[in-house]
Amino acid sequence: MTLASSVLASLTSPLLYSVVDGVRRLDIDKSLTRWKNQDDEIPTSVCSEPCPTGHVRKVKGVQHCCWVCIQCREYEIINDDEQRCVPCPNGTFPTSLPARNVCEPLPVDYMSIDSSWAVVPVVFSVIGIVPVTFMPELCSLEGCSTYDSN
Repeated sequence: MTLASSVLASLTSPLLYSVVDGVRRLDIDKSLTRWKNQDDEIPTSVCSEPCPTGHVRKVKGVQHCCWVCIQCREYEIINDDEQRCVPCPNGTFPTSLPARNVCEPLPVDYMSIDSSWAVVPVVFSVIGIVPVTFMPELCSLEGCSTYDSN
């Protein structure tokens, strides 16, 4: 490539190829380069964007820069390499976002005797236990017949 053709190429193309002291060189004039996004901003060259909080990366194929983001379930934490969701053991739950990398013990909550969650089951239990407990005595007083298989 002669100097004249090199200069002519640089006027019509953003690429300039030259050989200086036996070394090949390719220069790019960024001001002449037009990108598809219609901006003067150079697009980033990435295969996959970073995953949002609470998601892990599942690598696609052999390229470690290409992945799919998968959301962990509500009972799972993100392991150290951010590539697997690991379930928390029983009695624990994940820390809240953004970290979501530690399993914390569930708080212990005891039921009070005056709570409606305790009173209602006790009343139904008593209603069921009383007839069963006193049924033999009622039958002996009234002469209840029992089923005999013979």
